[in-house]
Amino acid sequence: MSLEEIEKEAEKIVEEAEREAMEILRKAREEAERLRNMEIKDPLSEEEKKEVEEEYKKKINEVEENFKVKSEKLRELFEQKKEQLVSKLVNLVAGLGA
Repeated sequence: MSLEEIEKEAEKIVEEAEREAMEILRKAREEAERLRNMEIKDPLSEEEKKEVEEEYKKKINEVEENFKVKSEKLRELFEQKKEQLVSKLVNLVAGLGA
């Protein structure tokens, strides 16, 4: 085989590789466009959304109830401490000692 024949064969191989590469790129672009235009569906069904919503409402209600209970206990404790302090002050002022 002569040098010219080898060059021509190499040129054919390169041209075929370019055609195949262009075809691969065309298909990739088509697939990318198809994916870009694809409608993305909501990952949760309506029933699942309602379940999640109900779960969080339940948790919120629990937190609010816990807050009410704790704040009431704090009010009661505050009132007790206030009464004790007032009683001590009255006794000190009256000279009855602490």
